[in-house]
Amino acid sequence: MPDLFFEIGWIIVAFAAGLGARALRLPPLVGYLAAGMVLAAVGVEGSAVIDRIGDLGVALVLFIVGLDLRLRNLLEVEVIGVSSLHIVIWTALVTGIGVAIGLPLMGALAVAAGLSASSLVLAAKSLEAQNDLRSYHGRVAIGIILVQTVVATTAIAAMGEPPSPWALAVLPLLALRPVLKRLLNAVGRGEMLLLFGLALATSGSLLFGAVGLSSELGALVAGALLAGTDRTGDLSEAVSGLKDAFLPAFFLSVGLVGLPDASGLIVVLGLLGLLVVKGALYTGLFAAFRLRARTAFLASMPLTTYSGLSIIVASAAVAENLLPEATLTALALATAGSYLVNAPFARRAPDLWPRVAPWLGKWQRSGRPRDARPETLGRAHFVVVGMGRVGTAAYDYFADRMQCPAGVDEDPGRLAEHRSNGRRVLYGDARDATLWSDLGLETVEAVVLALPDRDSTLAAVRALRQAGFDGPVSALTTDPDGRAALIEAGASAVYLSGEQVGRALARHGLRRRQRTVPAAVTLDVGAENRPSAPLRPSREATPMEA
Repeated sequence: MPDLFFEIGWIIVAFAAGLGARALRLPPLVGYLAAGMVLAAVGVEGSAVIDRIGDLGVALVLFIVGLDLRLRNLLEVEVIGVSSLHIVIWTALVTGIGVAIGLPLMGALAVAAGLSASSLVLAAKSLEAQNDLRSYHGRVAIGIILVQTVVATTAIAAMGEPPSPWALAVLPLLALRPVLKRLLNAVGRGEMLLLFGLALATSGSLLFGAVGLSSELGALVAGALLAGTDRTGDLSEAVSGLKDAFLPAFFLSVGLVGLPDASGLIVVLGLLGLLVVKGALYTGLFAAFRLRARTAFLASMPLTTYSGLSIIVASAAVAENLLPEATLTALALATAGSYLVNAPFARRAPDLWPRVAPWLGKWQRSGRPRDARPETLGRAHFVVVGMGRVGTAAYDYFADRMQCPAGVDEDPGRLAEHRSNGRRVLYGDARDATLWSDLGLETVEAVVLALPDRDSTLAAVRALRQAGFDGPVSALTTDPDGRAALIEAGASAVYLSGEQVGRALARHGLRRRQRTVPAAVTLDVGAENRPSAPLRPSREATPMEA
């Protein structure tokens, strides 16, 4: 197949495959993987072009993860404890299986160590799709994969060529953080901000790769250098679109690994079967470290995959004559298959939880969990869920009118920021119906949902109604198609942000025509509907015009 196909045609193939997956209500990346496997079956081979594009997509994904990374998240007891114990138990189990089927001891150990790691790319993609990258379980999952990456990198260095002595030169890069912060503030917005993020992600990837370290780790570290700055969110948003355009090439290239022979296919099926063991082991270890059953389940789902690091570790073992070369194809296909199996389940993990809750809840240890939720809303009359910009504005509006508000958010960093500013914000996942039944909503008059996506908002509305709350629930959405679904689920009022702003601008234009106004006016979109007296919505839920 000519290179022109991979320069242009892969976009068409990826789009068609993603569209087919969406029609089947599956994540698009499942379609990309399946398309790669079909192309491999008909004789299409990989291309350096699609590999480079995919690598750039991976670098941008990990760069965005790094922007949200905090060192203290890696030092949590549950992160260090679960990752360490999982590596030890899993490696011992899989090594024993490898020796039993005839692999050399050191070769089986290499395979087991590589397979202990989970895919950082897929985990980040799954968590991002649910807006859970900053959630407690999302941070725990990412932290565990980073620990695994360090262990796998050490294994690669131990079996093959160690990193260059120049690898130590990456440590002084940490001193560049003040310089990078100034650059970030100087580039403004638009294409310069995008180019800055792209340059930083690729520089970190290339630099780490040049000194024998993981290029993926380099992209992540590059993002971490700017974590916690004022413009982190702007930078993440700027590169996000480019990441979404390039990442399908990575999953397509993973699917192009080819098919093994009959014996290799048995190995692949066996490894895919072991994913159940891997996920169950994570869930059990999380429970042992006193995490709630729901958190254990949600954190385990994105971890139940194999990482591309397993192929790298196995490659080093093959070079040392510890494994047969055919092992690489089987591991590559098992890795691709783990993506294919995991993606639909990880994406729907919050929806799957109620089905497994009765069984997994029995394994939760007694006593106060490490991720304990608030026990009461106190005397709060109004609850704002999702304390981003919109949620904070709603909270302050209630607080200014002495309405006793309470905020709810699942981002620990955001909680700390709001509490330092004197706001009463509690930790909790609004999609969890047990959260609302445990808190008690007797004093609450109304709930405002300011969540970032429609699916989370829809789940929160259902959870509130399932918990027995019959007061007004106001929701914000940017998706016109989702308005009817939210109303049907029980939302009292659904605001479509774009339409609301457009109508407010039009009303403001009419007022300017009717009376003299100052030359410069700051438009307050919500001023039209702002009552002069403190807001006290009635218990009757009446739809509001969006």
